[in-house]
Amino acid sequence: MTGGLTYLPIDSVAGFVCNDQSVQIANLELQEELWLRRVLKRHEHLTGSPLAARWLSSDAELPFVRVEPVSRPCAIAETWEVILQRLRKYDELAPDFLRFVPFGDLPSWEEH
Repeated sequence: MTGGLTYLPIDSVAGFVCNDQSVQIANLELQEELWLRRVLKRHEHLTGSPLAARWLSSDAELPFVRVEPVSRPCAIAETWEVILQRLRKYDELAPDFLRFVPFGDLPSWEEH
């Protein structure tokens, strides 16, 4: 389940038209950016994406926003939990040089 969350590059939302009674655009939270960086790192590794590499090579905040339902069905961290579980399994199998963010440092949704 996605919890209704979508992540879009900021430059793609200029002129973005949506039903503002059902969805809204929000800035990323810090932990959410860390999770998104982890997904982008995996994507870059699997696809060689130059765009993902460019985003990850910068020390600046990721240029993304979150599109979400006005009434989210669950917490953001809870939405991410399934993805994080999959990435943890991958992290256990991946060589050290492929690891980007140690998951022990990231809070679980259960801690909130």
